[in-house]
Amino acid sequence: MLSFSQLQPTSFPAKSGAQGRVEQVAAPDGRLFMLKTLTVRPEAWQATKVRTEALTALGLYDQNPFLAAPFVCQETKAGELVTLALFVEGQSLEECDPRPLTELLEIALHTACQWRTLEALGVAHGDIAPANILIGPDGASYFIDFDGACLPNPTIPKPDILGQQPMMAPELRNGTQPSPTLLTDRFAIAVFMSFLLLSRHPLTGLAHTPQETDHWMSQGTWPEHARTPTSGETPIQALGPKIIGLFDRAFSLSPAQRPSADKWQKVLAEARNHTYAHECGGAFVSDPHFDQGRLTCPYCGAQGDRAKAQCVGGSTSASLPSSLPPAIPSAPIIRFHMPDHGIEKTFTFSPSHILCLGRDTISALPQTISGQHLNLAWIRGQLHIQHIGTNPTLMEHQGQFLPLRLTVLDPGDIIQLNIVGETAWIEVKED
Repeated sequence: MLSFSQLQPTSFPAKSGAQGRVEQVAAPDGRLFMLKTLTVRPEAWQATKVRTEALTALGLYDQNPFLAAPFVCQETKAGELVTLALFVEGQSLEECDPRPLTELLEIALHTACQWRTLEALGVAHGDIAPANILIGPDGASYFIDFDGACLPNPTIPKPDILGQQPMMAPELRNGTQPSPTLLTDRFAIAVFMSFLLLSRHPLTGLAHTPQETDHWMSQGTWPEHARTPTSGETPIQALGPKIIGLFDRAFSLSPAQRPSADKWQKVLAEARNHTYAHECGGAFVSDPHFDQGRLTCPYCGAQGDRAKAQCVGGSTSASLPSSLPPAIPSAPIIRFHMPDHGIEKTFTFSPSHILCLGRDTISALPQTISGQHLNLAWIRGQLHIQHIGTNPTLMEHQGQFLPLRLTVLDPGDIIQLNIVGETAWIEVKED
């Protein structure tokens, strides 16, 4: 078992912030971690200790390797609280180089998939911000810095962190909501998604003071509607009507109207397969249900038939270079088999959709299995399966059953699962 005494500081620069001091440390086997010494007010020390221990007990990283939450909390002899989390190699949005829209949609989809794990567990991150969702070299999204997390157990003390001012929901700004929730996270993630997909903060050019930020973030509408894009900027129309609709709901003053991670995931998965490139060089999402076969380029205004446009969604294009693997265009067949209950279901799974397995799709499943228990989605061109249900799911690996984490499935794979004590198999067959 890893001991704190075995960890050695690296040459990576230490950083200090409002929540504490963070330094990179290395284990004897070469693994890298982030060691954080928390800054805690004396009167909040016990509450912080209880909350941080409860957070580490959730084992978020064990359930999803893209959630770099602390997995150890320890009190030192000096009376300090220290946490340990895995080191994530990535950049904040401000540090990332420009990317084409096809890549940005893939990154947004990957972000929504990880956020969905948090929502399924009832965990509010509490401090969603460009610096706390890092983009890896391959375009993967990693959630870090969980000091502001709010847990579903009402007996766990809430943090005194409300998030970063440009990201906060209106109810946190005006004090009607005292601490972050799943619904305030939905507002903050919309700000992040807007920044990601348009390569600018939604208040760019609108707000220059905290008071102006509070004003624009409390109007109940996506601030981008009040902006006039400057030369070289991506117009919001390039995102297509369904994504614009998500943003319009996400900035609502009514928290219950804000779309869930599941909704974002489904719309983004569909959008990436309806992305077109125009000869002027602009790429944009166009939904066939809205445009009736006609395409209007949001960059230059030219109109044309869909058949004459170049579809670059779900794949890379010579005109849109990509560092991400291409999406796989085939539609594999997913076979689910639970022999003890006589259940065998087959699904044809399109890359443009999300498939949830549970009682919502297979009504004969036992009541111990959630309505949405297993999630299958295409992420960066690979088919992933992820546990999102309330009760645990184990997967057989080399003779052992281990907690199912975000796992890549290839055509021909057959995996054995233990779902709340019930044996099941999932097979991936090529169409």
